[in-house]
Amino acid sequence: MVKISSSLKTQLNYSTDQLFYRIIIIAVVGCLLTIAVQLFNLERSDMVSSIGFLVVTTSSFLAFKLGYKNFAYHLLVLGVCFDFMYVIVNFGLTYFSLLLLYPAGIIFCFIFFENTLILVSYLLFFIFNEFIIIYYFSGVHESGDFAILRTEYVNTVAYNVSIFAMCYFFLNNLKRYSQNLDVIKNDLDIKEKFIAGQTQELSNKNIQMSKYIESNLQLENFAHLASHELKSPLRGVTNFVALLERRAGHKLSDKEIEYMDLISLNTKKMNSLIEDLTELGKVSSTDIKIEKVQIRELINDVIVSKKVDITRLNAQVTLKGEVSTINGHRALLTQLFSNLIANALKFSHDDADPVIIIESSEEADYWVFQVNDNGIGIDKEFREDIFKIYQRLHSEAEYKGSGIGLSICKKIVELHRGTIWVEDSDLGGSSFIVRLPI
Repeated sequence: MVKISSSLKTQLNYSTDQLFYRIIIIAVVGCLLTIAVQLFNLERSDMVSSIGFLVVTTSSFLAFKLGYKNFAYHLLVLGVCFDFMYVIVNFGLTYFSLLLLYPAGIIFCFIFFENTLILVSYLLFFIFNEFIIIYYFSGVHESGDFAILRTEYVNTVAYNVSIFAMCYFFLNNLKRYSQNLDVIKNDLDIKEKFIAGQTQELSNKNIQMSKYIESNLQLENFAHLASHELKSPLRGVTNFVALLERRAGHKLSDKEIEYMDLISLNTKKMNSLIEDLTELGKVSSTDIKIEKVQIRELINDVIVSKKVDITRLNAQVTLKGEVSTINGHRALLTQLFSNLIANALKFSHDDADPVIIIESSEEADYWVFQVNDNGIGIDKEFREDIFKIYQRLHSEAEYKGSGIGLSICKKIVELHRGTIWVEDSDLGGSSFIVRLPI
């Protein structure tokens, strides 16, 4: 038989102990009821076997309570078998139905014994018992005609061996499956610890990066660092989560599946944060190459790129003004207006369609751009803070994002030697004003 792990064996022992108690209780109650009926009907001759059965079951129970479990199992099986054989041989048809309990004895042995030799020995013992019962019941001991027993004996052997084989292969496979579950659980625990370690490592590196970026020291190296030092362990976490879901998803409880989903969600958030930080690092290290930029064409291209969100929110985006061409870095200016429009779409009212008006004008030595919206607005006390990295005025549950978008805008404007600030908008929301030197 298959060896079972210690934890699984403890669980099985606990279950078999409970089962044995219940078998004894049922047997004792049934026996007492039988004795009561026999007393009422004055069937004293039948009471011998009933009292013998009661003695066997109570003795087995006492042996079990004293800690002699295997002895208790053997005593119960052997005592009951001999008692059944005595009853059937002496009283014939009246108790012949007890013969059907022998297959149950095979199942009992598989539950309480693991040794294959013991199981085979009991199989042979049961068959021997049934041979004797059939011999006396058929009347062969009186007639001497043994030929009539041949078919019955063959059927008896086939019947018992079939039951034995079914129990053996079914319970053997069940124990193997239980053992595999134990191995899988241990494997899951190891991988869970690995994922926890990777997540903690990511968290520690994220804190270090925050301090590093906030101090603005060697920011030009951040894009390379984020790509290699953060994305590599993050990919490891993502791959292990996918592997666990594919291999063991159907074995996990609802709570464990919920934990897996939380890990997946947080790795996606972390990946988004790393990408935003990488963009900030790239912006900081960009070598500004000034060129002529068709600003109206550039902003129109940005509006087209946001068409999906604009359509989904039923937003209205309008471009007004005189400025058509400025000097600047095309890719950075594209990102600047993309972030400002995305910010206006994100912080809109739920009960009103977003309205965004982008105005451009020329003032003395500056080009001035205003991105006005009818959104939720920003209180005056927070208007300086919103351009700081990681600064959020709302929880992530309310508005998704990393809190880096406006930091990138400020960095792009500063690289163009300009300024950016926010005021109240005539539309009722915010007005982001960008001033770039001509």
